[in-house]
Amino acid sequence: VLALALAVRGRLALDFGLGVALYGGPLALVVLWPEPAFVLVLLVACG
Repeated sequence: VLALALAVRGRLALDFGLGVALYGGPLALVVLWPEPAFVLVLLVACG
């Protein structure tokens, strides 16, 4: 139902870009701060 509502709105590219940024952001932070505890928290945040 949510996917259909997003598709009907006509702004699917913006939603997709936001999803990629929210999922890839923590993964990019792993490179900046490779501390094991911090990496574990970031990977939990990614799901």
